[in-house]
Amino acid sequence: MTLGKDFYGPDGPYEAFAGKDATRALALMKVDEALTNVPNPTQGLSLSEMDILNDWFTKYENKYPKVGVLAS
Repeated sequence: MTLGKDFYGPDGPYEAFAGKDATRALALMKVDEALTNVPNPTQGLSLSEMDILNDWFTKYENKYPKVGVLAS
C-alpha cells in the first residue's frame, strides 16, 4: 500500500492494521491489534458503530484504488 506507507508502514500510527482485517477496530475507533482478524467482526456492534464502519469504508473506497479481493 504505497499511498498509505506513512500511516500503515513500520512505525506508522496504523501499523497494527497493515495486512489485517481491521473491521472491528475501525468500528470501535481503536488502534488495537487485538481487534484485528477477529471472527465475525461486526457481531454485537451497535448501529452507531456500524455507521462509523460505513464511514470508514467510504473513506477508503474513495482514497485507495481497489487492487484485488481476499480469498478464503
